[in-house]
Amino acid sequence: MQNKGYSFCNYKTERIIRYRGYEHYSKTDKRKQKNKDDQINIQLGKDNIECNEIKYLILSHLHPDHIGCVRYFRNAKILLSGQAYITYRINKTRYLIFDKLLPRWFEKSLRIITDKELRQNKNEYFSYFDLFGDNSIKLTIMNGHAKGQLCCLIEDSELIRNNRPDIILYDSMCSFAKNISEKFNIRSVCFCTTLAYNTFTFIFSNMFFSTIKLISKNIRPIVKLYKEEKKFRKNHGIKKLNAMDLFVNKGNITLVFSPKEFQPFYRTFPKDIVFIGTTIKDRITNKTRYDRYDIYISLGSVFTENIGLLNKIVNSNLLKNKKSIMNIGSLRIDGAEGVEFVSSTDQISLLPNIELFITHGGLNSIYESLYFGKFQICVPQQEEQRMNSIIVGKKKLGAYIKSLDKLDTCITGVYKKRHGKNIQKYKRIIRSYDGTKTAFEIIDGLANGVRKTKNDELWRN
Repeated sequence: MQNKGYSFCNYKTERIIRYRGYEHYSKTDKRKQKNKDDQINIQLGKDNIECNEIKYLILSHLHPDHIGCVRYFRNAKILLSGQAYITYRINKTRYLIFDKLLPRWFEKSLRIITDKELRQNKNEYFSYFDLFGDNSIKLTIMNGHAKGQLCCLIEDSELIRNNRPDIILYDSMCSFAKNISEKFNIRSVCFCTTLAYNTFTFIFSNMFFSTIKLISKNIRPIVKLYKEEKKFRKNHGIKKLNAMDLFVNKGNITLVFSPKEFQPFYRTFPKDIVFIGTTIKDRITNKTRYDRYDIYISLGSVFTENIGLLNKIVNSNLLKNKKSIMNIGSLRIDGAEGVEFVSSTDQISLLPNIELFITHGGLNSIYESLYFGKFQICVPQQEEQRMNSIIVGKKKLGAYIKSLDKLDTCITGVYKKRHGKNIQKYKRIIRSYDGTKTAFEIIDGLANGVRKTKNDELWRN
């Protein structure tokens, strides 16, 4: 790879989306919008690398937040999977591909990696295309987030040894990051944005029977995954695999972005799992102004793709004679009296202006609702949301209903009177945490070889 010149895998930049006339799209999440200094041409310039020096630009997929800076790489050969190219040619808008963001010369610079090429080589785990013929960069397909998503594997131990980081920070879903930290004996911090799970949580919660059912249904791929991971660890000198490692990727320290008061069986967790609370305090901007509403409905993508379910909510007695706002994503449905349909919301700015929140039971939504002391009705669609919703019901922080058919039976006035004290209690609890500040202090302490800091007793007690 060294004699092939610079290669670069695509970079996210929402700033260009706004610049090129797609401001309405980027507004879906203001927290992700970047400053000009974050653009890749500026970042590379700081390392004395010019964009025109890049010979290969690898695009994983063509979502707008990944292609905004393609125009800077005029001299590069642009690598894209054949499947991703088909989605680009057939139906751009359906696959969230906005060709106005791409330069006019885009197609002339393309090098399509065909399915046949991606099957040319195979290791123990996947088929791949050897980009330079020296195993320095392996390209493979990882469908899921986008059709034909191209992933890049660089197996270069010297790269890590020569640029050894003090700490590896990784999301709980990234098991490979944990393996890297253990192989090279680098301290690691795992970020967990759900509730934490251990044997007690699995056995004594609603997750047990559904997990057993799911494992039974998928026993063969799970056993295969277990054997492959076990073999991988043995080949790379990584400590033995524990069965729970397939579900929990603990670091030297695992930061759970949840208050311990909401975590089931929190006393059963070891001290290296720290409940640091939410980052809501750090995310409040109040940039978006909203009118006052009686009800706010946001039920996740499962609902926003099903017009029948949405109509059932709209026609519910609970919404009659109420002023409501409803997040329906990309769906288009007829107007209803008293209901305002929107494609997205700045939820943190909206919540202070509503009385009732109907949610799918996602943990972030639950915490944001409690932060502003709002009563919520949880209508979960999967087991993790169901567990969150059961906790909301048991702690009397809102109502948990199993299906939309029971929405009409929710007498919110009675509920609010009964649950008001508990909601205010947890409002104070949620606001007492500063997850961002605490995470920084823990990471800083670990980087400087300090495991305990002045806030250690606060985290555990």
